[in-house]
Amino acid sequence: MTFIGTKIDRKKTVISFVFLFSMLVILNLFYFFSEGFTFSKIESFTQDKIAYNSGEIPPNVFNQKFSYLGKGAQVYVFLSEDQKHVLKIYRKSKYSITFFDRFFSFSLNQYLSKKERLDYNQKKSLESYPISYEFLKPITGLVYMHLMKTTNLFPKVVLEDKLKRKRTLSLDDYIFLIQKRARPLKEKLHQFYLNHDEDNFKKYLISYGKAILFRIDNQIADRDFLNALRNAGVYENQVIFMDVGGFYKNPILKTKERKEQEIQSTLKNLEDFIKKNMPEMKSCFDGVKHNLLQESNS
Repeated sequence: MTFIGTKIDRKKTVISFVFLFSMLVILNLFYFFSEGFTFSKIESFTQDKIAYNSGEIPPNVFNQKFSYLGKGAQVYVFLSEDQKHVLKIYRKSKYSITFFDRFFSFSLNQYLSKKERLDYNQKKSLESYPISYEFLKPITGLVYMHLMKTTNLFPKVVLEDKLKRKRTLSLDDYIFLIQKRARPLKEKLHQFYLNHDEDNFKKYLISYGKAILFRIDNQIADRDFLNALRNAGVYENQVIFMDVGGFYKNPILKTKERKEQEIQSTLKNLEDFIKKNMPEMKSCFDGVKHNLLQESNS
């Protein structure tokens, strides 16, 4: 009997292990194909964090489906069917206390400190949006932003995720941005490099530099300057900044020394990218950088 019982226990253990392993594989496959996105992660307003709506909505922009494109630091990104615009819906969950935060907070002070930090980061990211629209619109491609709850202003829009599941949302209830669709600058530069097209390579470097200088001349700094290259894209042959959640006013940027410092630090990741992936273009980059620094002092 003992032998039979042991055999049954082993069989149950094997079945349990296979079941758990299968569930783990399924969950990982789901995460891989969906990029971890579910519609439940899109949260509606609980209260207005900042009273600001601005811009003009392109005609018929919501008379089409929007498909999941990816996620940024603060938003989920959906591409319009005509591929002309992106709809960015705010990721409020990024700034919410999670179950693990509650469980692993060893004191009330630790919990409150975490919540205070999340609230502060959310406040700063939301404050960046009006700054981006009012002062940096030519270099951000922003068309419309909705930071304050409205009633019956927008039609319902159809969203589709990576797994082709659809959900209809009433945008009146959500923080969102409409932005012109841009292609990553890194991809463009790499394409020109492979095609030995130094003229266009230089042209886009100059455009990127002018976008940086435009921001600095408006005395606006970027908290995410270390990822400036990743956040840059190309729309109609002009470089724009796709991520607009890290900007803030900084009057110190009007000084010559601080301007140069900001240019140097913002260009650093582009310089590293070129040195590592296309060293033959380093002299081209150096020339553009030199001219940009001279222009900033004129």
